Formats: sequence, structure tokens, C-alpha cells
Amino acid sequence: MTLREAHHLILKVLKQVMEEKLDHHNIQLAQVTKEDGFKILTEEELQVLIDSMPATAAPGAAAASSST
Repeated sequence: MTLREAHHLILKVLKQVMEEKLDHHNIQLAQVTKEDGFKILTEEELQVLIDSMPATAAPGAAAASSST
């Protein structure tokens, strides 16, 4: 799993459990890497990650498309 994939997984889970809309103002994300050590992502970095999240299909959409 790449760091970007891990970021997207974290954001996907947060999006599912948060009552508010997920945006760069209401979450914080930190990471630990060998190169940078401990780092809290900036609001700008968070927004880039949120904008780059893959679109997720509605539940049951894959089953409906595979039956045709």
C-alpha cells in the first residue's frame, strides 16, 4: 500500500463516519515517514488529497451493472 492509498483509505473511512461533510477545515491528518519523520499535513495538502480521492460507486451499483 502506498502512502497516497493509505491517505485515501483514511479519508474514505472518515467520510463514512462523519456527520459533517469532509473538508480540509474539519479534519487533521498526520503521518510518519522515514524521510520527513512526524508531520501534520497542512490544509492545502489535505485539500489536494480530498480532491484526488477516487469516486466511489453507490452500494449495489456494481451488482446492478454486472447483471446486464
